Amino acid sequence: MQPIGAPVEVLTSQIWEVTKGRIEPLLVAIDGRSGAGKSTLAAAVSMRTGAAVIDGDDFYAGGSAEAWDAMTPAQMVEHCIDWRSQRAVLDDLSHRRSTSWLPYDWDADDGSRSKVPVTCQPA
Repeated sequence: MQPIGAPVEVLTSQIWEVTKGRIEPLLVAIDGRSGAGKSTLAAAVSMRTGAAVIDGDDFYAGGSAEAWDAMTPAQMVEHCIDWRSQRAVLDDLSHRRSTSWLPYDWDADDGSRSKVPVTCQPA
């Protein structure tokens, strides 16, 4: 396994290269399995670039184990993430607007949203 520094350096240098002279915001999505280091990579890149980080887990749609067991794989894909809310946040940021959302309440883990909004400034 590579140390986290190597991927951070690669991604950071690619971001700087792509954004030279760029006016429009750049969206970088990091995907991977649970525990793969996505959040660690995003935080390290953010520290070096000043980028805003949107945690995809905030947009988890929730549901009971029974509900998930009853779904087909296609239904799971459709239901897993609240894409509409996430899209609105990304749209705001892409237009250089401040945005906020109510993240999934992992403490309750019952499909509800936190009462405390997360606010993000475009960066």
